Amino acid sequence: MKHDVQAFQHAPMMFGDDNKLSRGIIVRCPCGAEERLPYNTHALPASSQRDQDANEIQFVRRRLLPRGWFIGRKRREHRCPKCNAYRTTTKQEVLRERIEPMTKELPLQVVANNVKPVDVLPPRAMSREERRIIFEKLNEVYVNDKVGYSASWTDVRVAADLGVPLQWVKVIRDENFGDEVGNEDIRKQLAEAKEALALVRELEPSIKKLLALADRIERSIAECARVLK
Repeated sequence: MKHDVQAFQHAPMMFGDDNKLSRGIIVRCPCGAEERLPYNTHALPASSQRDQDANEIQFVRRRLLPRGWFIGRKRREHRCPKCNAYRTTTKQEVLRERIEPMTKELPLQVVANNVKPVDVLPPRAMSREERRIIFEKLNEVYVNDKVGYSASWTDVRVAADLGVPLQWVKVIRDENFGDEVGNEDIRKQLAEAKEALALVRELEPSIKKLLALADRIERSIAECARVLK
């Protein structure tokens, strides 16, 4: 993330009972609502701009998610509690609009030999609480849209860990974080495997010559053994 596309605006602000001037973060919703938070950068170790931006996002999310805010990775993505509630409700209504036409043909009956017919129901939509839980888990294990998941985490593992449908995880991850790209460990293993394969290819001619030499030596030993009998 480049410096000119930071997720938040910064400005000196007065905080606390003593109105001490400190560096502050401004989190603004497109509707005009905003929050101002003190952010002590001197307490953090020196790091790249990308790491600083990631630290700021984590800091703001810890402070504002419990208040109902949605914090994205770009300035235009932040939503105040009121807009976030409208946003979540609207998406649920869209999901219902997609599912309701299917329900008009229900119940569908599945009959196999003498098995009793059963009703096949469509999957239910996520609740707001389920969305929040999945989001918080992804926020914990998803690094960024360049790296993807950390360690060995995947959509499948997150769904299994939370006990929720895999499709729910895919939807929340795609809407708020990024693609399910290979993580650093997998890329490292792939690079090592390619390097080892290249080395084997490089040694292949020499290995063939050694094997041919071994065959000739073995035949010579057998011939000498016959003469000595």
